[in-house]
Amino acid sequence: MSQNHGAVLRKGGWAVVLWAVMFQAGAALGGSAPPVRMIADFNTGIRNRLGGYHNRYQAGPSRATTLLSEAAHRGSAGRSLRVDALRKESGYCGVWIHFFDFHSPRPRFLDARGYAFLSFRVKGAVGGETFAVKLADAAWVKREDGLRVGHVEDFIGGRVSTNWQEVLVPLDRARGLDLAKLGGLTLDFDVPGAYTVYIDDVCLKQTSTAKVPITVKSAALTKRSHRRAMWVWHTDALLDDEKAAAEFFSFCSENNISLIWMQLPLAYHPDVEPGPPRPTPKDFTVEILKAASLRRFLGRAHRAGLKVHALDGYPEYAQKEYHYIPAATVRALAAFNAAAPKEARFDGIHYDNEPYLLLGWHDPQRRERILREFLELNNRLEREARAAGLAYGVDIPFWWHEADERTGRPAGLVEYDGKSLPADFHCIQMLDNVGVMDYRDIADGADGIVAHAEPLLEYGDRAGRAKIYIGVETFAYAPTRVWFALGLPREEFRRALQGRGSRTAFLSRLEGFRLQVFDDGSNVHVGIQIPADARPQELRRMRGVMHKLASQFGLGVPPASKETIAKVYATAAAAIGASPEWKDFQRRAIPGSDTAAAAAPGFVATRMMLPKITFADDDYGYMTRQLRSAEALLAGHESYAGLAVHFYRTFRRLAEKGK
Repeated sequence: MSQNHGAVLRKGGWAVVLWAVMFQAGAALGGSAPPVRMIADFNTGIRNRLGGYHNRYQAGPSRATTLLSEAAHRGSAGRSLRVDALRKESGYCGVWIHFFDFHSPRPRFLDARGYAFLSFRVKGAVGGETFAVKLADAAWVKREDGLRVGHVEDFIGGRVSTNWQEVLVPLDRARGLDLAKLGGLTLDFDVPGAYTVYIDDVCLKQTSTAKVPITVKSAALTKRSHRRAMWVWHTDALLDDEKAAAEFFSFCSENNISLIWMQLPLAYHPDVEPGPPRPTPKDFTVEILKAASLRRFLGRAHRAGLKVHALDGYPEYAQKEYHYIPAATVRALAAFNAAAPKEARFDGIHYDNEPYLLLGWHDPQRRERILREFLELNNRLEREARAAGLAYGVDIPFWWHEADERTGRPAGLVEYDGKSLPADFHCIQMLDNVGVMDYRDIADGADGIVAHAEPLLEYGDRAGRAKIYIGVETFAYAPTRVWFALGLPREEFRRALQGRGSRTAFLSRLEGFRLQVFDDGSNVHVGIQIPADARPQELRRMRGVMHKLASQFGLGVPPASKETIAKVYATAAAAIGASPEWKDFQRRAIPGSDTAAAAAPGFVATRMMLPKITFADDDYGYMTRQLRSAEALLAGHESYAGLAVHFYRTFRRLAEKGK
């Protein structure tokens, strides 16, 4: 959930709410309200005592981060919320704290009647920090903003210092706010500058002198060393270059890596490239290349205390038409291990298939079939791997159990083995381990690593099966141009997937070009990534691929009216302009298959990787702080196996920049 908080609020007069009215409201509640009601002391994790989250918000170039910190706290132990804000002349940034659980279908807001003040403690890193204080009721929450009640200096009688100070906000300053449905507190850094502040003990108080309890029992973050996993995709240098291998093992030791998912060097006989379905090649086999070098590497890895799981994957493998490829790979791996001494064997196998990259994923009916076949594949491979003495695991996204915006049902819901569950829950029940692609660059908050990981870990604790690794990203792709065929309304697009485009629906790539889908809210556009350094021959081939996509999924084949095409162009352009992931909409027609054929309508746009997904644009020190915080907050789950970093080459590059 995001909150904009960018609206400019006009200053207005302050309403005076009679104290007697407030206390009559308290009496109506039974007169049992305690003198102080604690909301958030930040000692128990990322959710406060009302089930609410906190979260940063920002718009570039301004930015903010939050971190649960032991560096400053009231009392002898505990945590506070550290907020780092860099407010530029443009953009905005800050942090909000909810007084309700926004995941609930019927949010229960805080009834603050009977209380005169909202209180919290603030402490600056250097002193002189400043921010605006906003309060929100249910109506303001719906607008994703808050009512400004003043600046922090207004409520502490001076400037923020390096000591703890109480910010005491009279609720009668909140003109028009519905105190029966108090929704949250916002700290808005509206003055340009760089700030670090610590926030603690957010609560309601009946009187200004009511004592706020302080933490006396230890709520310390876990201090033990946490072991990690790491994806390794580029293996040639590690197998062929002794110096590269030595540097790799040293890096693993320095960064607490105990498990690596290592890409297998493979060859297929006969050679196959996943394309539209065709009969399984007779006598299909998989060869593991560089066997001798692999055995030397595995022996050295085991002596260094590392476990190594063979890594492979492709979106198409999730579908039954392609199951023969990973099945043959598992057989080849079992044979490789059987022929090797114990110390030179793989410990497991790990698949990164990501079936949501298939074009057919965008048809809900086909999606369930894809997920069912994905689970059938994993069930089969897990049994075969176990028979060969190998652990078996897969990568899953963090969002399969989350509600789809259009249907309200879990995005990855599928019936399998007599149970209707999200596919990620099925995997946790079924497999030895999973790697959760929980790609965020902040540990806490409503959109952070911990918030997305905890539902899966809680399910894993109950299931008692898979060990769960929480994955973080250090890779960033460059802005990518994508060429789209101007698309069809949703229902027509789904019919095209089931009809004239049914063979393409099996694919994540078409003739080597990665497929992309953009849903503008009304229409679905299918396109391909444009290679950054495409040669003339490749450009000609790309035009042929775009003609195929236009004929299968484009609005112009058969031709639509000029009015319809203009309307769809306008809708697509507006959606690109409003999206944080896309920019630079330009019309670009798709040539016909020959000189006599008419061009089909299309457009190009640039796709960007959101900064919140990866640590690639952060410094290594920041990443280290966030990872340690996440590890400490997740360590209490029995199913938690550690963090997993994607991937070695970019992780190492980031670490070296930080030295």
